[in-house]
Amino acid sequence: MHFAETVLDKLLATGGRYPLDKVRTEGREALYEATASGRGVIIVTAHMGCLEICQHLAESANLLQLNILMHTRHAEKFNRILRRLNPHTTVRFLEVTDAGPAMAMQLSERVAAGECVIIAGDRIPVQGSAVVPVQFLGQEANFPIGPYVLASLFECPLFFLGCIREGRGHVVHFERLAQRVDLPRKERNARLALYAAEYSRCLEAMLRRSPLDWFNFFDFWKQGHDRTSRT
Repeated sequence: MHFAETVLDKLLATGGRYPLDKVRTEGREALYEATASGRGVIIVTAHMGCLEICQHLAESANLLQLNILMHTRHAEKFNRILRRLNPHTTVRFLEVTDAGPAMAMQLSERVAAGECVIIAGDRIPVQGSAVVPVQFLGQEANFPIGPYVLASLFECPLFFLGCIREGRGHVVHFERLAQRVDLPRKERNARLALYAAEYSRCLEAMLRRSPLDWFNFFDFWKQGHDRTSRT
């Protein structure tokens, strides 16, 4: 029931019809400050709450250009649906199932232009990617390293984004994870684990406030055990 209600909110937010007076933000000033320099950021998020509200906020304020990475082959379909619901949308969905040099260059150009690249940090792509084990809600779990590698490559700040239900509305939470992600070769795995642990900490804090808002409907702690990151 909680998820079904959130789906309705997602449709309203995507169509630009969710009432913004029901939205409270936390930490967005730091994000605005980071993008004010003209360079973009990497935002690592989760399958949590109604993140479409963030899109709605960004378009209403006209301060952030969002590029949302998807690990499916349906990005173009999402773009078409989004434009049907909101013809004036500026949000872009980008397909990254077959990520390669061309996609990396495109994302680098987006960040260099001052735009935000959003990627989920709580889902391992079906085709596989390197992961790093960290503690999450009292048990070790594997998290993808992609967001931290991208932030290192693009030499840009890294932020956490979460959204949970609060009363009759939602809270959108931003938190700076790193001003710059540094991955020296000899310490690469250890540094990746530190950044992933910071992400895990933020995700935990949000879910303790609203446990039903995490929509990963599978045994998260058993995924990707054969794909641990190696130097």
